[in-house]
Amino acid sequence: MTDIAVRRARTGGPSGSGHDKLMEHAIGWALAIAMAMFAVQLGLF
Repeated sequence: MTDIAVRRARTGGPSGSGHDKLMEHAIGWALAIAMAMFAVQLGLF
């Protein structure tokens, strides 16, 4: 594909830089911990 087509095909998702990946991992772990705490409160574990 040409350079213009590649730029036009971009969806606006994460750029893939190191800081974005770090934030994504931190948010993912926080969500996982919050879900685990919620499951414990409900008595599922």
